[in-house]
Amino acid sequence: MKDSLWEVDRLQGVGFRDPRDDQAETLFALDEPLLGPLTRLLQQRLRDSAPVRVEDLRHFALFETVYRPEHVIKALKPLVETGAVKIEAGGPLRRSSFVSLVQESAQ
Repeated sequence: MKDSLWEVDRLQGVGFRDPRDDQAETLFALDEPLLGPLTRLLQQRLRDSAPVRVEDLRHFALFETVYRPEHVIKALKPLVETGAVKIEAGGPLRRSSFVSLVQESAQ
């Protein structure tokens, strides 16, 4: 079902939204899925229990969101690049990596 959902013709203006996303952002752009809703869901998941293995986040995306597992690393990469999420053992972001939110220091 998810594969069918993500194959929808994006040029016809069909908009799908994840009901769990409090900002009700549409999921499709013309070329790529909009990952903002997934990013927010992943950040919440990391707030609730971290560190989390990326493979577990892929499982979460598959069974608890409208996204596909392959969207998870695409959504995490900008968070890692900006320093909002860290890879626990360092190295590249992989399915076997453990990730967590970087705690903001109290000032």
